[in-house]
Amino acid sequence: MAAMQGGRRGQIEPEGEKDIKTETSNDNSGNNNANDGRPLSASPGTTSSAKRRSSSQPRSGKRGVLKRPWSEAEREAVEEHLTHNITELRVPAKADCERCLQQCPLLVSNHRDWRAIKFYCYNRIQLLKKNQRRDSDPLPSGVHR
Repeated sequence: MAAMQGGRRGQIEPEGEKDIKTETSNDNSGNNNANDGRPLSASPGTTSSAKRRSSSQPRSGKRGVLKRPWSEAEREAVEEHLTHNITELRVPAKADCERCLQQCPLLVSNHRDWRAIKFYCYNRIQLLKKNQRRDSDPLPSGVHR
């Protein structure tokens, strides 16, 4: 601003440019990990498939919540205690889920809370409804699966 008011428009230097130093030298003295133009995060032997998680590890959902798959024993325990709700296509209440937790210590030891049980039942009911719709709805003519 002051340079423009004084009539020196061609001599304006942006602030901070004289403080910035670029490191363009190729001096690798003492540095065994030279960049060589490659990204620093990728090593030469790694590929995208090596970075993927294996199916046995828990996955992170949309909201950053760790999603753990239900074991067969956990599924059987929930379905044993809440069969009535699932067959009626009715999501269990909090009290029903807490009662299931009290009766099955396996769920508690695997860090399942009442909300996880409720979500499991909800998802199971949605799957049953989807299968019922698929079985009862005939396909329109010209549409093939």
